[in-house]
Amino acid sequence: MKLGKLAAVVVATSGVIALVDGTAFSTMAGATTSSIPIVVGGDGDLATSAGVAGGFTAGIYRFNKTGGLDGRKIKFTGFLDDGFSPATNLSNAQQLGDC
Repeated sequence: MKLGKLAAVVVATSGVIALVDGTAFSTMAGATTSSIPIVVGGDGDLATSAGVAGGFTAGIYRFNKTGGLDGRKIKFTGFLDDGFSPATNLSNAQQLGDC
């Protein structure tokens, strides 16, 4: 994660990680609450989670079509395969945190 940038990381049982930019809106020239997307990425074993990425893509498309959350859209960065490896899981989480 870049210095000076705060992020809240939420890990759900499905392996989805949501990164919400916590930077104060007043420090970003011209930014409004609706111009900053909610960034969501996933991590898990694709062998046991088949279809998760497609399901999220469809759900996020529908969510964004209805206006998002108070005008904020969701940006899906994809679903990374960790092969049920704790080391790969950690590496993937760090990669998702850098998005």
